[in-house]
Amino acid sequence: MKKRLKIVRFLQLLSEDFLICLGLFFIIKASFMLHEIAGYYVMGIVLCFIGYLIARRSAKGGK
Repeated sequence: MKKRLKIVRFLQLLSEDFLICLGLFFIIKASFMLHEIAGYYVMGIVLCFIGYLIARRSAKGGK
């Protein structure tokens, strides 16, 4: 029973990050479908945002 509880907690930690990445993927994909240059702009903004989040999380001690 404890093992199942640990697995559920682990999946809860990953689910937030997974859903955010999946949402960002679809935003980038839609931007590329509109226009290739717009897709590159959106992808650059998203990658800068992810880099900012990683830097902020590691400065706080991280997960």
